[in-house]
Amino acid sequence: MSSNKVNAVSDIVDVKFSNGENFVSTINDKVAKHKKDIKHLKTIDHIQKYPLVQQTETALNNILVSRIVIEKTLPVAEYIIHSRPVEFFSPALIVPDTIANTSLNVTEKIVPSIKTKTYQRLGEEAMIPCVFVRKVNDSTIQFIDNKITDPNHQAIKRWRVYYNQYVNTNNKPLIRGTFDPLFSKLNKHLEKSWTKALENDNFINKNSYCCEFDKSIVLTINIIAQKTKDVNNKILSYPKNEINYVKKVNNTTIQKLEEENNFSLGNVFKVLKETVKTK
Repeated sequence: MSSNKVNAVSDIVDVKFSNGENFVSTINDKVAKHKKDIKHLKTIDHIQKYPLVQQTETALNNILVSRIVIEKTLPVAEYIIHSRPVEFFSPALIVPDTIANTSLNVTEKIVPSIKTKTYQRLGEEAMIPCVFVRKVNDSTIQFIDNKITDPNHQAIKRWRVYYNQYVNTNNKPLIRGTFDPLFSKLNKHLEKSWTKALENDNFINKNSYCCEFDKSIVLTINIIAQKTKDVNNKILSYPKNEINYVKKVNNTTIQKLEEENNFSLGNVFKVLKETVKTK
């Protein structure tokens, strides 16, 4: 074998002999040694400027599984890209690359938002129907309050003032007001017990009732609402804590792997095990 062929083979696979054992250099070492500057595709460079693509790349780099895949496949991909066969056929990609890049420019003129679209904006656009429904609902409730509820309530109050000239009820409802002595004791018991349980001194609006009977209804509704909210918070707190734990383990593991610059599967499992033990 000629010296040139031997040099060519040794450039691809570097074999060293030590204590009778062969140690083959890794692909990463060869990529660093043989990496060459080649012409980047304009289409790829163009796409990488989009915020959505940048956010996706950032997200994948911050996920342990995808980061391992990237670290394992990127050296091989770069080695192939910078190989002589690919460089030999690269001129044939100029025309398709130019056409694809021109298509992107045309698309940007038709849909300019593609240049600034982010996942946050996509979320806002997805919520547009919900926001519209909420606005319609709020407007409907406000219309009912202004045009129906409030006028009728004012009419009842005027009627109460009128019949109080003949039957004095201290501006309380004629029939419901007669039950005040009975519901007053019940309401005091509810307020005392549930205020302490809910740790909230103002869970009832003082202006939302006109007699003890109405107050008991308001109390019951507010107690149910507050207790339901408390239960929901406890239910949601568990998966939230688990998600935060997984996220913390993920970020800590990636950080340690980056510091060691070693994404081999053995080291990944080792660092992951240590991280889980310490968290």
